[in-house]
Amino acid sequence: MPESDYGPRPHSGDAQIHIQRAAGLWAQAREAGSSTTRIEFERLALLYERLAVRAARREPHRSTLGDLLYADRGKPRVAEATWVALLQRVVRRDPHALRTLYLWTHRLVLTLLARLSNDWCTAERLTVDVFCDLWLRAETFDSMSDSVIGWVMRRARSRALEGLQHTGKRAKPTTAEPPFTAPVAELIFDWPTTLLPFSAALWKRIVVRLAVDARSQALQHLYCGEREPDWEQPATGIHRKLLATDTKRGRVSMLVRLTPGIQYPTHTHTGVEELYLLQGELWIEQRKLRPGDYNRAEPGTADQRVWSETGCTCLLITSSRDIFS
Repeated sequence: MPESDYGPRPHSGDAQIHIQRAAGLWAQAREAGSSTTRIEFERLALLYERLAVRAARREPHRSTLGDLLYADRGKPRVAEATWVALLQRVVRRDPHALRTLYLWTHRLVLTLLARLSNDWCTAERLTVDVFCDLWLRAETFDSMSDSVIGWVMRRARSRALEGLQHTGKRAKPTTAEPPFTAPVAELIFDWPTTLLPFSAALWKRIVVRLAVDARSQALQHLYCGEREPDWEQPATGIHRKLLATDTKRGRVSMLVRLTPGIQYPTHTHTGVEELYLLQGELWIEQRKLRPGDYNRAEPGTADQRVWSETGCTCLLITSSRDIFS
């Protein structure tokens, strides 16, 4: 499919035009009637994203999110391919893989569900439902258009909203901490090597529903992947923990923590951005997000002001080619 079919190629040097062109191609890819056409649209969209990055680097005062994230090239990164391979093992009904997926993601899932329900007992019950659903529907994941963490979190949010709608128990957003001695930031976001206090019982309920004999599986002998990433500080007041990196598609999944009063750099999205607020409050333009809230930004749009008065922690799934201005 020749590139001329989609109109004249913009002049190099104008990053914004390239971003808009990529956004249009991504939209056409989502509406494509065949996989061949979709792949071709995606290829061209990625091409224009790369042109945007090159153009931005030639313009003064421009850089990309990748420049900020990967300043230290020597640090090991967890590849998105590792997550995809793990989910493929779940598709093959490998209980070890499901347990590993649980270990890697249950803190994120449980925190989101607790924020949505304002009830930790309800959140535990919904977490069981989510991982059983992942076990049954893992084959529906499309690695060509999605990230594993993004897919897991969307299913968790959808399951929570559906369950809370039926029960009528959805509560107002809260900043209350869970009923444990340690603060939520240490329990959920610092990711100790041991499980959380309630996780053993929660996992037992999961494996019982899946008819897996947990007693025969020694946890320390299971495949748990690479060492969990550390928190890093790429800029003043901004901390991040890279969870998955897809260099081919220019996508990244990460936890981001802003200290009180810090503003995230003004940026233009070269791909879809998904944000789940897990702690604190966050302003995006004139919209105030509270724990449990979700925000989606389309390619070509820009965030002029993103800041937190209280400090916050969020899960961010975005393009590493986003352009700072």
